[in-house]
Amino acid sequence: MDGRDEGVFAWITVNYLLNLIGSGRRSPTAAVMDLGGGSTQIVFEPSLPKMTHMHPGEHVYQLRNFSNTTYTLYQKSYLGYGLKQARQSTNSLATFAHLMKHAETAHSGLTPSSWEAFSAENTHIPSPCYAEGMKKAAKVSTGMSQAREVTMRGTSSGFRACQRLVELMMDKDAECQQAPCSFAGVYQPPLSQVFKHADIVALSYFYDRLTPLGLGPTFTVKELEQLAERLERPRDQGGRALSRPTSSCQMGVV
Repeated sequence: MDGRDEGVFAWITVNYLLNLIGSGRRSPTAAVMDLGGGSTQIVFEPSLPKMTHMHPGEHVYQLRNFSNTTYTLYQKSYLGYGLKQARQSTNSLATFAHLMKHAETAHSGLTPSSWEAFSAENTHIPSPCYAEGMKKAAKVSTGMSQAREVTMRGTSSGFRACQRLVELMMDKDAECQQAPCSFAGVYQPPLSQVFKHADIVALSYFYDRLTPLGLGPTFTVKELEQLAERLERPRDQGGRALSRPTSSCQMGVV
């Protein structure tokens, strides 16, 4: 199924089950964010000021005559920004940055040009996106050669350092030719302004990853941020979070 249709069908399903569409009355609808492995879909019905419209383009989806009502939706499928693809891209970025600065310490006698010799056994890459003390084999790629497996090693840099790395991976500073943009230079009406009074429903990997961590069926973005900060604290052998003194490293200053 095309990503354009996949997101819209998810939006129809969610809003129909919530009795927000198809009931014969006009109600504020919920936005849908669907996090897959290779891509992320976002679909919502912008509540724009009178006499204003979305910029034209493929992101505009006209859902016509659904229960005698027409809905003008914003939809976008972000290829490469699903959970698995985004994780590999973030790990690859951490690997590239570290090898450019610390080629002599990242692995056992290898150089960045000997990419084919990299392995989880001989190449250890520090990353703020893993809890301190954690080690995990991960595939990384330079984009010009076959992916290799290295060992990602958690650091004490903390949540904010990981956030900066992820924002760089998401190309948050890309040129925005048609404002406003979300990330990667893609036009998107800002949710905080045009979608103030309705829910956002997060599907698929959002539910799969967050529910076991204790977030209930409803939560705020702030609560999600606080959870991420807690998860990056170092832990003892029993899995209990350890306290650590405030330092420039903890605050993400490197």
